[in-house]
Amino acid sequence: QAFPDVAEILLHRFTVDFQRIFKEDESKPQAVSLPSSERAQFSVVIHNVRIMDCSPNSASPIVFDSMSDKNFIDLCVRTRGPLNADLIRVDLFDVNLAYSEGKAETIVIDTGEDFVWKMLDISHRTMLATAELAGG
Repeated sequence: QAFPDVAEILLHRFTVDFQRIFKEDESKPQAVSLPSSERAQFSVVIHNVRIMDCSPNSASPIVFDSMSDKNFIDLCVRTRGPLNADLIRVDLFDVNLAYSEGKAETIVIDTGEDFVWKMLDISHRTMLATAELAGG
């Protein structure tokens, strides 16, 4: 069964970065009880996002447009210790939306009720299909 296009999401300059760092502390020998010297950093940056309503009769064809000089999403998570441990120590969890040089930009979403209902319908159908695939 084919469904009509509802939305188009464009991501411009999408960057994902993962780094693992192992630092040796030469001043003390590593004992079993000391914390791990392993560090990790995960970063996601999306410079621009545009969401368009694909309905031919849409009053607001561009639902959202972040085309500016600022990164729309800038996420950084830094951890300490092994990533396969039961608990992972998070040193930094930083999320910035439309933020640069100490200033936030206004985020404007321009759409109608029809688009919101279509998006809710898609998420509901996706949830049902996922449950069916999982055997539930």
